[in-house]
Amino acid sequence: IGIALRKLFEEGVVKREDLWITSKL
Repeated sequence: IGIALRKLFEEGVVKREDLWITSKL
């Protein structure tokens, strides 16, 4: 469970960073 939860968390961080970079550009 920890690995799956960590994977989802990492994916969420990546998506959030992508949105931040896109909004900045």
